[in-house]
Amino acid sequence: MSTAQDLTGSVYFTYNQSTGAVGINEDKSQLPDALTCQRSDGNRFTFTWTP
Repeated sequence: MSTAQDLTGSVYFTYNQSTGAVGINEDKSQLPDALTCQRSDGNRFTFTWTP
């Protein structure tokens, strides 16, 4: 991605050992306003930037 603006944020992931599932800790994560995240398949996530 090429952008003329700085992106600042963080994503914290969680792991459930009993199910093997990865998730996003929404309490700790701080995505930039224009960045969204969706679980796309199992332990995969799609991040989308919408300026």
